[in-house]
Amino acid sequence: MPDGRQEIDGDRVFLTLSSVTGKGKKGVRLEAHRRYIDIQLSLKGKECIGWSALSRCKENDGQFDTEKDCGFWRDKPQSWLVLKPGTFVIFFPEDAHAPLAAKGNSRKAVFKVVV
Repeated sequence: MPDGRQEIDGDRVFLTLSSVTGKGKKGVRLEAHRRYIDIQLSLKGKECIGWSALSRCKENDGQFDTEKDCGFWRDKPQSWLVLKPGTFVIFFPEDAHAPLAAKGNSRKAVFKVVV
């Protein structure tokens, strides 16, 4: 399938495919969502994602965008996850995560599931 949004069940469940270049750990910031659960699946290349409990994030980086269902924080991740192709991670609204922290090219699928 090509990169972009793929409908599964309208706005309730959808998939975004993307071919990306990682930014490295210093180039990413924590984000969180209120309306959707993220299921992030590595398809090609290595993906590294920072994680923190949202309750521990104190340094907002702007207002939460309700239309895009995304807010950002300047806090540093508590831990780092490495996803190899074929592995996935699930982030709930209480999980802040910093994707694209690996360097190099990768392809990933992000499933969005309404809470």
